[in-house]
Amino acid sequence: EEITYEGYGPGGTAFIIQTLTDNKNRTAAEVRSCFSKNGGNLAESGSVSWNFETKGVIDTTVAPEKIDEISMAGIDAGAIDVDVEDSSVSFYTSYQGFESVRKSLESDESVTIDRSEIELVPNTFADVEKAAALKTMKLLEKLEDLDDIQKVFSNLNITTDLVNEFQET
Repeated sequence: EEITYEGYGPGGTAFIIQTLTDNKNRTAAEVRSCFSKNGGNLAESGSVSWNFETKGVIDTTVAPEKIDEISMAGIDAGAIDVDVEDSSVSFYTSYQGFESVRKSLESDESVTIDRSEIELVPNTFADVEKAAALKTMKLLEKLEDLDDIQKVFSNLNITTDLVNEFQET
């Protein structure tokens, strides 16, 4: 059975947890326990989902000299947003436009698709102080370690520096 949970983490960060379980009581108890042990709490359905949209996310690696060209090709194919960081280009699409953008990018030999998925993307990201951000990342990691968890989405603004510091702890 598929069940979706919503909750709040440290600093007021929002979480959506998608599960697949054969025992919803066990899964609910595990998720609730994970939240309470890591500075968060479960919330009512709809409490945080209003801040998330279902979108396609396609992460690619592109040769630096082709970034502008590939970004425009993605937009022409239907991408609604493009995020460039060094040679990594992330394309955000509507749910309906995901396949056409992915196929367009796949057809270009200068593009390596690193990941392409349908995700729940936050409309606004939470910038929280470093201590709360590190606690939120710990909660995220603990939730992902639970057996019945399929996907965990959060609105935490995760920076490269934050990831590096978290990995050092």
